[in-house]
Parts: sequence; structure tokens; C-alpha cells
Amino acid sequence: MGSVEKSKENLGKCLCMKCPSYTFTCKIKSMPSNAMDMMKKDISKVDHMEALFCAFGKSKCITDEKGCMCRGCEIYKENNLSNSYYCLGGK
Repeated sequence: MGSVEKSKENLGKCLCMKCPSYTFTCKIKSMPSNAMDMMKKDISKVDHMEALFCAFGKSKCITDEKGCMCRGCEIYKENNLSNSYYCLGGK
């Protein structure tokens, strides 16, 4: 399994925000901190973000498997990832 870089380029390719497991409620809860982190030039030093879970680790909000888009994600393929539900299991 590869290691996913925490970068704005990868964040732009990320499907996490479209995933059925990432509920509207979670998106609203994480919006303030995610927006602040996304405005930073370099997100490689950010500890946690509610997106790009294969790089940032397990979600602090998602609790249920409601569908997973990981295997269809460009980042998944580019980094030879092998798991699903990085939002629940971490990187």
C-alpha cells in the first residue's frame, strides 16, 4: 500500500466529499475547520482534515458505512491503495 501525500492537488481529486458515508450533518460540522485548512497554501502540516481520509486518517464524524467510493477514486489508483472506508478505519 502506498502513502498518500497531503496536498491540495490530491484534495482536488478526492471523492470523500461526495461519498454517501459522509453525511450532510458531518459536512456541516466540519465546514469551519475544513474551510480554514483548505485556504492554507501548504496542507502537508495539517494534522487532521475531514476529507482525503486515506492521507489524513479516520473521520471524527463518520460512524456508519453507507457506501464507499474509495475504489473508484483517482488517488486510490495512483497510490496503489487496497482498503475501503478509510474514513472509518484510518490510513
